[in-house]
Amino acid sequence: PGLDGRSMPGTATRLMYKSTDSAGQPVAVTGAYIEPSAAWKGTGARPLVAVASGPMGQGDQCAPSFALQNPLTLNGETVSVGYEALAIYRLLSTGAAVVVTDYVGLGTTDRLHTYVNRLDQAHALLDAARAAHAVPGASITTASRTGLYGYSQGGG
Repeated sequence: PGLDGRSMPGTATRLMYKSTDSAGQPVAVTGAYIEPSAAWKGTGARPLVAVASGPMGQGDQCAPSFALQNPLTLNGETVSVGYEALAIYRLLSTGAAVVVTDYVGLGTTDRLHTYVNRLDQAHALLDAARAAHAVPGASITTASRTGLYGYSQGGG
């Protein structure tokens, strides 16, 4: 949902996929694939945009995929704002599919979030795009172009 209660224009599927950390070791990463409800009106196959969020915090409650479901978390223990929702909403409304990575260490419990480790983040983002193609019912194909979107931490 958006902050105003309207739903995102699509259906999300939570992901857990294999990536590689900066030491070359396999690592589990979580994220979400969002199948848009809007038709793709551009040329060619429906594209995929892999979103690399800016920082929302170090705890699992700050995982970008969690923020899709809980755009504002404000309680006595944490504050988390899913500020990427606006960009994701706009991408979905064009008919583009979206995949969001939680990066290494957010959404999983086996290690700490590797904040601004550009290699971990790059691997997690590219592997999220690959994992999106394996989601049952996804409308993206091998002919789909893939774009990368990110700034701040995600721009690393």
